[in-house]
Amino acid sequence: MRSLRRFLKRLKTFSSLRRDDQRLRGGIEEHFALQTEENLRSGMTLAEARRQAMLKFGAAVAIRDDYDAEQGLPFLENLLQDLRYALRQMRKSPALTLLTALILTLGFGINTAIFSLVCHVLVDPLPFPQPNQLYAIWARSDAQASARIATSGPDFLDYHDRSRSFSQIAVFIPRFTEALTR
Repeated sequence: MRSLRRFLKRLKTFSSLRRDDQRLRGGIEEHFALQTEENLRSGMTLAEARRQAMLKFGAAVAIRDDYDAEQGLPFLENLLQDLRYALRQMRKSPALTLLTALILTLGFGINTAIFSLVCHVLVDPLPFPQPNQLYAIWARSDAQASARIATSGPDFLDYHDRSRSFSQIAVFIPRFTEALTR
């Protein structure tokens, strides 16, 4: 709960960060000027008074960084800074930007096409009412017992006429395997 309150506070102050930063800078400069005046009253030269005020007050940049880290959203600020940098770089070399965009588009398109094909072939169910009850019937030659040989037309008609175990029998001719076996 404490982290959530802290995040919400940082989110609220993120929009007003510039005003707060200006107020912090004004406060730092005011303290620095007061310390410099005090050092001048004690008899130091202007350069020495400023140097001593800086040493006494500490590193203003470190204080401002600590304040920013406590008040802002570093992840979001870094992301916005990186996006601005990327846009500047893309503006500098539009040809490279266009080439990169085309390559990414081509890559995404190919990836989508391959995924769609694999999904359709391997994942989607077959367009039959009960695809788990499909069987393939192959003829086998005696010379090569492990080879799959498609049945002939007369054998199919014979299976179709005499079958009592199957509700339907159909022929499937895979065209891509015919091209591979020739």
